Amino acid sequence: MGRAAGLDEGRTCPFMARRHAAHRILYLEGEPAGSVWFVRSGAVVLYRAIGEADVVQTVRRPGSFVGLEAVAQESYTETARIAGSATLCGATRDVVATWLGPRTPARAILLYLLEQLAGDAPRPSGSARSRVARWLLIEAEAPSYVPRHTVARLLDIAPETLSRILRELDENGSIETGRRAVKVLREGDLARLAGS
Repeated sequence: MGRAAGLDEGRTCPFMARRHAAHRILYLEGEPAGSVWFVRSGAVVLYRAIGEADVVQTVRRPGSFVGLEAVAQESYTETARIAGSATLCGATRDVVATWLGPRTPARAILLYLLEQLAGDAPRPSGSARSRVARWLLIEAEAPSYVPRHTVARLLDIAPETLSRILRELDENGSIETGRRAVKVLREGDLARLAGS
């Protein structure tokens, strides 16, 4: 995090790195917000309880924060679970608040962004094939592994539907699938499908 952490000004970065095991829950929706994490490697899946179901909201990958609402709110708005093993740099709410300062531009910008992101994530739209194509164009070759059943939940489709679409795209040469990875071979095919 270098410059953003104030390292070029002689300050110490408040975020401490720690390896986390797969499937570990960082926090539960509604729990008191006590820490913020920066994702260095791996992925964290954010869920929100809607009725009786846990609905995947997003996947946070390296270079993004998890639990930022701790800076502005008293409780977490989602449940956060490690998708595969991950290295996260964490700091307590109080340490982050001190680091940001009471009336700094960094704090003002962060609070503004949190307000903008506070609404519910939009539900995926379009056909199952177009949702899969959009996901492949944006996320498929990211360096961290996210289980396919989680991707299916994120796209609001059945895992079997995701598997069938990936198999079809693999058979027609648009992608190449492996056990834990998908490689995009023909981006144009996916772009056309994503637009439909």
